[in-house]
Amino acid sequence: MPPSHGTIELRRSSQDDDDDDDDVLAEGDSFSQADINQGRLRYVHQAASSTIKGRDQFVFRLSDGVNRTTQVEVVSSASSQTVGHLTVMEGERVMLTQDLLNTRRSAGTNTSHSGLTYRVITSPRLGRLTVNNQSAILQFTQADLDQGRVFYQQTRALTGSDVTPDSFRFELVGVGSEGEVVIEVRRRERRAQLVVNVPVTVIEGYRTSLTTDNLHAIIPSQHQTQYQANEDVMYSVVEGPRHGELLRAGEGGVERFTQADIDQGRMEYRSDGADQSMMDYFLFTLSSSSRNLTGPATLESEKPLFFSILIQPVTKIPPTIVRVRSPERLVALGSGRVGFILTGQELKATHPLFDSREVMYQLRTRPRHGYLEHLRSRRPIRRKFSQKDLDESKIVYVLNEETSAVETNDSFTFRVMDLNRNYVDNLRSVCRLRVTTVTQGRF
Repeated sequence: MPPSHGTIELRRSSQDDDDDDDDVLAEGDSFSQADINQGRLRYVHQAASSTIKGRDQFVFRLSDGVNRTTQVEVVSSASSQTVGHLTVMEGERVMLTQDLLNTRRSAGTNTSHSGLTYRVITSPRLGRLTVNNQSAILQFTQADLDQGRVFYQQTRALTGSDVTPDSFRFELVGVGSEGEVVIEVRRRERRAQLVVNVPVTVIEGYRTSLTTDNLHAIIPSQHQTQYQANEDVMYSVVEGPRHGELLRAGEGGVERFTQADIDQGRMEYRSDGADQSMMDYFLFTLSSSSRNLTGPATLESEKPLFFSILIQPVTKIPPTIVRVRSPERLVALGSGRVGFILTGQELKATHPLFDSREVMYQLRTRPRHGYLEHLRSRRPIRRKFSQKDLDESKIVYVLNEETSAVETNDSFTFRVMDLNRNYVDNLRSVCRLRVTTVTQGRF
């Protein structure tokens, strides 16, 4: 009767390592004492039966050609034992050595077995076995081990604790024993790394965004060319700003925020306008954490980091009025209308810090016999216009059509201010217009 969980194989030659040439003995087949003496008979445990632990057996009768015995039972023990322990760092590639897979210990013998084949029964869960950087393998030889060609490559991401167990089980082909290598995979500590820390500048009393040009931190993954998601990079505010506040999506009271908040423009600093030193800051620590803002943070940076905020003071210098002249040349404006084009030659104001579009004329009283109009939009000016509008000849005074006097005096008053609402001595200036009316035919 053949064994239940393996086969009895007769090798044609004791030097033949080719498994395909072995004869599998079935019930009724025979073998000789010479086959045993010359090492041609072997028991092979089947990988498909690797979950079966303990004993296997086969039964035979012994005969010299004339006489024969009753049945003889031979018991084979398919043992499984831990033969090695391996410690691997996350993402590491480690060679399997002869000391790890001791052939004599695995085979349960004191002889060397350079021709042994290790057949993988259960592959590692968190990595793979390779020979010479090839794809995952299901078997390797003792010669591969001896020549340092067998490796364990840790490939899968770790979750949970800092140490995660892994293992693989194998059988020694033709020996009938099994072994297991236990692998301890240790998480590689990956602290958040701050790669950009550049102060932000804000105008006193205003707000400004924090961008990746100001703060940028990364967490290298197990593969140094890749990085964890920016939601995992956490900034924890240890000490908030003294002369303003941090805003996240417009809301104050910020205690923590992520790199993704910065990347997506959700982080701002708002100045309260009360600082005289023109300097503010906040202290923070970096961590690698879950994407839940209320969850625990891990791998905290040891010391708080400093982020500077430069506050640009609001200038108290008002604009300067350089020129106020009455226009002289009356022009036709089309559709029967006449008036004056007002340019920088008639009205001119400057500021040392603001450009012409930020220097504004605010109307205090309007003309009585006409009105001011934006030339391109042809809309009356109700409140204000800029020095840039004047420099580009976009402002006109239009005489009312019902004005019948031959000579008309008109004017409007204004004051000049900048974006910070600094006025020219808070006084009104007057632009006077003297209009001598003529008939439309002269235009």
